[in-house]
Amino acid sequence: MTGTIKTLPHYFPEVFAQRIIISIMLLAALCVLFVLLFKHKKINVIQLVASLIFSAYVVFVLYYTVLGRYSQEEYTFQIYIYKSYKYLIEDFGTHSLRQVILNIIMLIPFGFLFPIVIKAKRKYLITLLSAFALILFIESLQLIMQCGTFEVDDIFNNLLGTVIGMIIYILFDKLVKKQEIKGNHYE
Repeated sequence: MTGTIKTLPHYFPEVFAQRIIISIMLLAALCVLFVLLFKHKKINVIQLVASLIFSAYVVFVLYYTVLGRYSQEEYTFQIYIYKSYKYLIEDFGTHSLRQVILNIIMLIPFGFLFPIVIKAKRKYLITLLSAFALILFIESLQLIMQCGTFEVDDIFNNLLGTVIGMIIYILFDKLVKKQEIKGNHYE
């Protein structure tokens, strides 16, 4: 189902400034949290660096998808799954292809960085669930704030990007462990 919601336009420059301030405050809060965890020996140096990069990444994604956008006079939403792929097949265009690729690429860093940040036995399940929560949060904000487009396909594509990032993490982790074993073997 595709729908359009008509509202009055919201063109207030102070809203844009407020969103930038919120983004900076969110980044600062996340950085302080991870530094405090590091100070109390809850995370190691690699996790601290990954946490700081992850914090900046999450703020960037929130800003790019929601906080940096103005509300639209006419807002559309898509709840058909695979509609973007149908558009690609029926009427191949660079805009449709770009949207699919960007939605996949956008969450690859999440799938790679989040497993580094957390210490958990089920880190891959927690990574997927956390990514899903972030994606739903973003899509819901886009719906409520009427900026961007709420699409079920975005959720699918973002989760696909998260899985790709997790695969990269798994391969990277195996390579690092193999090098550590090789290095210890020669000592």
